[in-house]
Amino acid sequence: MTDSRGAVLVISLVLLLALSLIGVSAMQSATQEEHIAGNFNQRNIVFQAAEGALRAGERYVSSTTPPTTVAQVTTGTNDLVTYWQNVFGWSDTGTSVSLGGNVQASYVVELMAGTCPSSGTSGGDLGIKPKDPSQSATLYRVTARGIVAATDAVAILQSLYCH
Repeated sequence: MTDSRGAVLVISLVLLLALSLIGVSAMQSATQEEHIAGNFNQRNIVFQAAEGALRAGERYVSSTTPPTTVAQVTTGTNDLVTYWQNVFGWSDTGTSVSLGGNVQASYVVELMAGTCPSSGTSGGDLGIKPKDPSQSATLYRVTARGIVAATDAVAILQSLYCH
């Protein structure tokens, strides 16, 4: 009879260890899911900031004839993602958009070579057309960047605009 008491103790300790491991695993999983949700939220915020700056740049192009502040951008590389993220001087050239908090956004307007498609064309694969087909229009590229200062979240968006 005394031997069975020791077996119950060992079995109880093994079950307690198993339940502890399950609890620790559940806590790690919940913590990881919380980080994923936070990263998704930051990515969403930074994307919206970049989209707001992109729209501000498009409004600037459409409201000024012709736009007075146009950047001269020469990438010098085929890797445009690296250029816009690391090489381009956003603090020197970009036009800041006020968003408040720790979210920052800015845009750059570039004059592109050539003109927009005429009224007789469909705009090719880009699907862009001038507002007034009877007049020639200039093609601009608006590049916008949104960042959240406290994290590494960055979003860069571009649009082509005929004016």
